[in-house]
Amino acid sequence: MNTETNQKSFDVMKWLRETRERIYEETRDMTWEERMRWYARRPTDPLLAKLHDKARPPRGGTTRAERKGTVALAVPDRLPSNAKLRVYVETSVFRGCEDDEYGAPSRRLFEQCASGEITLVVSWVTLQELEGAPQAVRDVLDGLHDDHLEVIERTGEIAALADQYVASGVLSRTMLDDARHVAAATVAGVDAVVSWNFRHMVNLSRIRKYGEVNRRMGYGPVDMRSPRELEK
Repeated sequence: MNTETNQKSFDVMKWLRETRERIYEETRDMTWEERMRWYARRPTDPLLAKLHDKARPPRGGTTRAERKGTVALAVPDRLPSNAKLRVYVETSVFRGCEDDEYGAPSRRLFEQCASGEITLVVSWVTLQELEGAPQAVRDVLDGLHDDHLEVIERTGEIAALADQYVASGVLSRTMLDDARHVAAATVAGVDAVVSWNFRHMVNLSRIRKYGEVNRRMGYGPVDMRSPRELEK
C-alpha cells in the first residue's frame, strides 16, 4: 500500500472526526431543548434539505414493547441473501467515494442502491454531517430513487438508546453522533450498519458492547460491515 493511499485513507477519517468534533463543540453548552432544535434545523444545501423534508420515523419490524423480553440472536456470519437488504450507511462511506483506497467499494455500494439491489437508510445525523462535506460527496445522494432510500428523523426512542450507549461506556460523550448513528440503525431494524469507521463501529469489541446494551434495552443485535463485505 503506497504512502499516498495511506494519507488519503487517513484523510477520510480525519474529515469525519473533525466534522463530529465541530458539531460537538457547537452543541455541548446548549440545553437539551436547544440541542434538539439544532439537530432538527433544515440543511441549507438544496438536496439535503429535500431529503430532510422526507424524513420519517424509523420503520422497525416491531415496537420496543413487542421486542422487550425476547432473546436476541447472535450476529450472523453472513448477511441474508434471500431478501433485499436494508443497510444504514454511515457518513464515512459517502466521503470514502472520493478516496483512493475506499473509493471503489464505496461507489459500488451506492451503485447497488441506485439499481434497487439494496435499500439505503440514512438519518438526520447523516444529513447534518454531510452539510459541510464537499459538493461531490453530497452529490452521491442525488442519483438515488426514493424507492431505494429511507431517511430517518430524530425520535426520543433513538435519543434514549444513544444516551444508553454513552452511559454504558460503549462510547464517550464526544462520540455521541456515532452513538446516534448506531441507535437510529438499531431502532430502524436494518440488516447492517455499513461504515469505514473501524474504531467505533466495524469493530468486534464495540459490536458486542452495542449488542449488550441493545439486549438490556429490548432490542436485537446490530450487525456492522465495511462496504467491501457487501460486494458480490
